Amino acid sequence: MATLDWSQCPWVESVPDRRSDAFVFRESRTPVSVVFDNLEAGASINEIIEWFHLSRDQVVRRDRVRGA
Repeated sequence: MATLDWSQCPWVESVPDRRSDAFVFRESRTPVSVVFDNLEAGASINEIIEWFHLSRDQVVRRDRVRGA
């Protein structure tokens, strides 16, 4: 599996001294990796949104993958 370059994604950020510089969803402290780990473990998007207090817009960005 290819590694993604999260630094090019405008919907996440890596802030020095926050979450060990891990990429997190903007306006949150939730690491992007948490979503993938939980999806892999069988969680639904709705469960992840509820558990980590994320908005659907933060997690599911259909408009952002158009033309991909």
